[in-house]
Amino acid sequence: MPPQRRFGRTVLEKWKICQARQQPGQQAEEMKLEEFCNLFPNSDGNPMSLSSMSIVLKQSDILLANPPVGSSALRFKNRPEQFPIFEQLLAE
Repeated sequence: MPPQRRFGRTVLEKWKICQARQQPGQQAEEMKLEEFCNLFPNSDGNPMSLSSMSIVLKQSDILLANPPVGSSALRFKNRPEQFPIFEQLLAE
């Protein structure tokens, strides 16, 4: 049996996590990190790991400053596009 492949989070999912943590008036700001990880399960149903969550939340300033739009929202890494026209056509 081949080893199970790990799936990362897209830029859009990371942006939603950061937005949920920054929402004023909600309990997400006051939650412990373990409880907050339970709100965002992985594809296998387990909660997101603490190390992954802390990495995403450290990048929250960058992610919230530039909301993901178009084909860049579905990528796993936040890199500039090499061929923007071709990648836009693939996303459509």
